[in-house]
Amino acid sequence: MTNHLSIDEINKALLDRESEYPFRKKYWQRFLDTTQSFANECIEKSIDFKIDFDRIEKSSSVTNNQVFICGSMKSGTSLIQSLLDNHRDMLVLPGDTHMINKHLNSENEIEFFIDMWVRKLVSPRGRTPFWYLGMEKDPYVEFSSYFRKIASENIHSGDLSIFNSIVHAISCVQNRDTKIFVEKTPENEFRIKDILKSYPNAKFIHIIRSPIDNLCSMKSLTNKMFDENFNVNHVANSIKNSFIMSHNNSKLLGFNRYHVIKYENLISDLENTMISVSKFLDIDYNEILTTPSEGGKPSVSNSMFEDRKSSGKVLDSETKEKRIERIKSTLTREELEAAIWHLADLYSHFGYSPMEIRDLLQ
Repeated sequence: MTNHLSIDEINKALLDRESEYPFRKKYWQRFLDTTQSFANECIEKSIDFKIDFDRIEKSSSVTNNQVFICGSMKSGTSLIQSLLDNHRDMLVLPGDTHMINKHLNSENEIEFFIDMWVRKLVSPRGRTPFWYLGMEKDPYVEFSSYFRKIASENIHSGDLSIFNSIVHAISCVQNRDTKIFVEKTPENEFRIKDILKSYPNAKFIHIIRSPIDNLCSMKSLTNKMFDENFNVNHVANSIKNSFIMSHNNSKLLGFNRYHVIKYENLISDLENTMISVSKFLDIDYNEILTTPSEGGKPSVSNSMFEDRKSSGKVLDSETKEKRIERIKSTLTREELEAAIWHLADLYSHFGYSPMEIRDLLQ
């Protein structure tokens, strides 16, 4: 008989991994081994789980309405995702799903996706909060069983039916009357055509952020997570192209399907910004939309700067002086000048003050 890990043992591996997040150091391999072991346990136990077919039928409509969050990395995509998380009408998938890259036209077996998604549901981001479906084993066994059943009957080559099966299975476990599922992967804006092939009536929320602030956070991310030099020209071009796509996609789909919001407005005018989002999504406005969460639990802000981290609340706006100081202390003079060369035109075109650039160069 297989010896399975206890919840406490799994949790210990999760918390040890979090202690060195975002780095992958001495606890990383044990984290991988532990979550792999739990996924294997779920696959094994799910074979004997008794499926509720009425629940499958009841939950099937969740895939009929979709919202995709777009935006550059470190632009605020995680923030808008966390603000939608706890609304009763929404099933907000955890973390970045990489829907197109990992699920479209995939030839992987069903067990591959059970393994990947059990691990993702236990640890969506590698840090608190963990356990998207609750800190018990049964919901993950249930997910595995429902997914196997739904996917085996609905896989069609060349589309995202495997992804629909994942959403449907999560909805079965949660057993709530959700109307819309929400997916987030940075740079979704470049994958609109692929998304629309499977979801022709989808809506999109694209978040933009002051370009050089965005680039500054990207440098901090690169320094912390990747063993590579920061390529300011590459990153600046990526941010610029994301802004351009926000304009092009809005023109293509119309404002009733492609909603562009500013990160700065979420910070400075949260309530009114989320009221506009609720109207766009045709959901009831509720104060829960101003409280960030993940899987219904308070979320930790995704800032790359330690003094800008918070839990269960949206960050306050920085003073102008503090922002300028942070940018100048993160970017070298050469990087700042290169960033301005690439990004300056965006300021006036997208409603940011060109005076910010003058202030940064002083």
